[in-house]
Amino acid sequence: MTRRIGKDSRLFAGTSLTRRSALKVALGGAAATLAAPKVIASGNDKLLIGVPSSLSTPYGVADDTDHLNGTTLAVEEINAAGGVLGREIELFVPDVDKLNPESCRAAIAACIDKKVHAISNAFVFAPIAAMDESAKYKAPYLNGNTQRDSTMAVKANPEKYSHCFQTDPSEVNYGWTYPIWLKKMEETGIWKPKNRKIHIVAEQVGYCQTILRAAKEAIPNSDFELASVTDIQYPVND
Repeated sequence: MTRRIGKDSRLFAGTSLTRRSALKVALGGAAATLAAPKVIASGNDKLLIGVPSSLSTPYGVADDTDHLNGTTLAVEEINAAGGVLGREIELFVPDVDKLNPESCRAAIAACIDKKVHAISNAFVFAPIAAMDESAKYKAPYLNGNTQRDSTMAVKANPEKYSHCFQTDPSEVNYGWTYPIWLKKMEETGIWKPKNRKIHIVAEQVGYCQTILRAAKEAIPNSDFELASVTDIQYPVND
């Protein structure tokens, strides 16, 4: 059994948190708390959301297009229903190379320069760079980074990152639950393994390596065997 660890191969679990509800949470906080004297005094001014998105890179475009399309749909629905406290929403969409820490920082900085009221992005592979830049501004920052590095940073410095909200559980769950998922697939008859050996193909980014470490912890406690690990460079087209 070969398992490729990568962002595009994530397992998705059901959740009651929709993009529309998450957006309203962020904007509700932005309208009520961010730069209170200035924002509240602006009255009927539109609320501006920064949505850093990979628009020109060879990776991440599909994920970010989904996120941007969902955000746009939510904005259209919210505006049609009267906006947030009577204020319409607009989007600011800077390009971002999610593998490049400087690009991640610059995308957040562009949002700050635009004086957005909240920031939302699908995910980046350099989460701390983006979070550190956002900490200079403190607008609500929702992201789907799915990274233990992010949650550990918040745990270590909750005051600095009090405005950051990671909407996905950390990627360690993909590694820890992988043998459980394999067992369930086998038990339901969806998959019939030829043997009990697992070959993991892991991309050389922190996100994937964290999943790999978690899988290495979990597999010895299952009835499967880790036979081999192949590391590959990212990004790759094949």
